[in-house]
Amino acid sequence: MAKGTITFDLPEEEGEYRMAMDAHKMYSVLYDICEDLRNEVKYGDHKNMELCIWENVRDKIREIFNDYSFNLDNYQ
Repeated sequence: MAKGTITFDLPEEEGEYRMAMDAHKMYSVLYDICEDLRNEVKYGDHKNMELCIWENVRDKIREIFNDYSFNLDNYQ
């Protein structure tokens, strides 16, 4: 099995180090946001205008993910 190593020059690259260490938290936040939006669109008790807003927000998040070639489904 292949292994990968990431090296940081601390303290100069403290910010980059923290970002790498917290990436799993960011993934969890983004995934939960997308799931909440999905559930709101699918099961929410709302009027047509609200549904349109939820769908637009969800679509925009997906569009931004695609711009960065990032697919949340790849990390489950």
